[in-house]
Amino acid sequence: MKKLNLLVVLVLFIHLSSHGNVIFSGSLKTNLSLFLAFPYDDDRFDTLINPNNFLGMHDIQGAHYLLTKIEGEDEKSFFSLWLGFNTYRIAEALYAAAFGDDSQTYALSETLPFLGTEIGNVELLRATVSFYATDTIVFNLGRQQMHTGYGYGWNPIDFANPLKDPYEPDAELKGVDAVKMTLALGNIASLSLSGIYNGSDSPNGINFENIMVLSENTLYFPGVEIMVNGLYEYDEKQGEDTTPMAVGIGSKFDLFDIGFYGEGAARFGSRNYYYDSTLTRHIKTETLFSALAGLEYVFPNELMLILEYFYNGEGFSAKEKDNFKQSVESAIEMFGYPGSEQIMMIIPGYINNHYILCHLMYPLYDQNMELQLLMLFSPDAMMLNILPGVSFNISGSFTLTAGYTGLFDFDNKKINEASVSPFKHMLNIEGAYFF
Repeated sequence: MKKLNLLVVLVLFIHLSSHGNVIFSGSLKTNLSLFLAFPYDDDRFDTLINPNNFLGMHDIQGAHYLLTKIEGEDEKSFFSLWLGFNTYRIAEALYAAAFGDDSQTYALSETLPFLGTEIGNVELLRATVSFYATDTIVFNLGRQQMHTGYGYGWNPIDFANPLKDPYEPDAELKGVDAVKMTLALGNIASLSLSGIYNGSDSPNGINFENIMVLSENTLYFPGVEIMVNGLYEYDEKQGEDTTPMAVGIGSKFDLFDIGFYGEGAARFGSRNYYYDSTLTRHIKTETLFSALAGLEYVFPNELMLILEYFYNGEGFSAKEKDNFKQSVESAIEMFGYPGSEQIMMIIPGYINNHYILCHLMYPLYDQNMELQLLMLFSPDAMMLNILPGVSFNISGSFTLTAGYTGLFDFDNKKINEASVSPFKHMLNIEGAYFF
């Protein structure tokens, strides 16, 4: 699928290079993380999913990320090609491949070794071609951005994309391979229908059973916006994969200068795996409901507040967490470490059933600074995450950001983001250059 996306974009790139406007841009980010441990001992990184620090964490770690964008358009067409370049430890990819994770195994086969224990990875984030059939009808083909919904930290009605990271809500998500038709009816409605390929990146071809159909429709009323989405994929039997059918509705409106929004979704099955009392891993087949409610307000001094409550119907119950813990402990007893499929079941921001998010942002224009504070609390797991940060705009193209991440567990008997994390306190410095 990746090769097909690139071929389509390449053809349009050649065309627009001679007939249209092509722009090259991107960013280079370098960050350094310092993990603080109290007490500082040999077991400081050990947790349920990182026994004996088999993941190989260090007190100080660095990372680099390069994003390149090539985009162009003319009167009737548009193309976008985004490539991401990053590095990670080769042991992580080998471990995933050894445990049969297809997507990561294929990613490993496409990587290029640079420095012995590290891998340089090239990721195709966007490879989109758009054609304007008429003034109201647009066709999009290839790996494209299909983010939808109104929430900041979560989007229950976003059925096409990977899960949004509530710890980094503004991060760009990897595009979705799809063919999409959009009918834009001015300030009345926007209707879209998409065919999405849901198979993992594989050189072996395309299977029709991995094609999903997504409908996203937005209606505009005076002061109110309503979105209705639906996802369908054919399954021979319910629960055979992690892409269940789903329907959802969302809305936003303003009242007394406060922006209110909400989303609700019903999925006819789960996207994650669970362990039952026999420690057998399975996918749920019952209908699961998730919902989000939020508000956004900008104070007269330009302090911005975002407050959200998220009910995660796909979160783990207390019993399911106990089953998970027993399964991981059994794997550690047999092999010395948990299985990769067990580690990937732990998705930060989606482990528990209830979450409350508070985000504060305060710009200091005279000092070219921005102060931020993100807090994430789970009342059912008694877990609190605090992420304060400050950004300095050194120049028009260079930004320096410093931040702290604190994970606090107020009930050591429960599994949550803080209890399973290999670190509890982290200082981070990141430099970003935009071109």
